[in-house]
Amino acid sequence: MAIISNATTIADNGAFSVNLGSLILISEQTTTGAGTVTFTGLSSAYPIYKFEFLNCRPSSSYGDLMFDCSTNGSTWNNQNKTTSFFSAINPHGIEYGAGSDAAQVSGRINLTDNTGGDSQKGASGRMFVFSPSSTTFVKHISANLNSFENSTCINTFTSGYINSTSAITAFRFSFRDHNLVGTIKLYGIKDS
Repeated sequence: MAIISNATTIADNGAFSVNLGSLILISEQTTTGAGTVTFTGLSSAYPIYKFEFLNCRPSSSYGDLMFDCSTNGSTWNNQNKTTSFFSAINPHGIEYGAGSDAAQVSGRINLTDNTGGDSQKGASGRMFVFSPSSTTFVKHISANLNSFENSTCINTFTSGYINSTSAITAFRFSFRDHNLVGTIKLYGIKDS
């Protein structure tokens, strides 16, 4: 089908295309009990990065899935982060997790609340990181994960920023006080 204006063909089938962005798998890590899972090599190749968490759980008991970031992939707990955290919990309703909020915290940041540790529980969801290679602006993050505790479904929301104008090149994930079991994927979103 052509687009015609005043008897002039402006565009015809295949004359142009619209690219709404492409999701490119960069790396995937599956672990049966690592202390941390680390992703390095974030760069200016993509303006947005997406982490996907697939059936991640602590190796035993209950724990909180957490993240940290680095400018070089080897030095951790040195980037200040400010985040808000809340959860929708069935059957309890909405809970504001003031204890999981962060105000200029250099350590790890919560992504879930009390995730169960056996194979029938766990957490799945996503986290976006915006312009991590910027040397002008702070780096915004937004995460949403669904987890299962004992008999409780918990949907958590974490958002905020990494208060640094240095390029952030690496992220690592771990459970508080437990090893991590599950799969994490890293995607770049180009043309976004």
